[in-house]
Amino acid sequence: MKRTLALLTALLMLLTALAVAETEMAEGADSDWYMKVLTDEAITEQFPCCCFADVNGDGVPVLIVTTTEDDFIGAEDDGRVYIYDAGEPRLAMEVGGAGGERFDCNNDEHTLTHYYRFSGEGHIEVFTVGGGALTPVTKVDSYGPFPGPTGDNDDSVYFQDDQPIDEAACAALFDRYAADGDVLTYAPVNAPD
Repeated sequence: MKRTLALLTALLMLLTALAVAETEMAEGADSDWYMKVLTDEAITEQFPCCCFADVNGDGVPVLIVTTTEDDFIGAEDDGRVYIYDAGEPRLAMEVGGAGGERFDCNNDEHTLTHYYRFSGEGHIEVFTVGGGALTPVTKVDSYGPFPGPTGDNDDSVYFQDDQPIDEAACAALFDRYAADGDVLTYAPVNAPD
């Protein structure tokens, strides 16, 4: 009995040590890569606000820097998405200069959604994160009604990955990937934790 208890205790200690080592490895992998961005004055002067999003739950976040503290990046604002790539930050996406944009992190789906809109239009691009890349999952577009060069178009049209879909399917995809509760928010780069 004592021998079994000692064996179980040793096994539990080994599993705990392996779990701690794995956690430390994940934390070590991303513990300072983003500081190369957040301490680069040329970047932080242009993009004074930031947020982190652990999209796939692996402890390695995505870093988003913006010119605004608002969660909605207006037409006069810009933003960048940096991801971890072999110990270094890699610029994965630049946004701005459009009607308005935001990023959502769907923790259930493990996706990062870039939502942008123009007058009478709405678009989402959905990505997973891993292996030093943003990998596209789907793209959904909603157009109209809107004025056209040859007359007004009173009908809205909807697409998923450039294929026509109906309004209900489009609404369901927007709800799934770009829900208001998943919107990322930003804080000044030098704000205390």
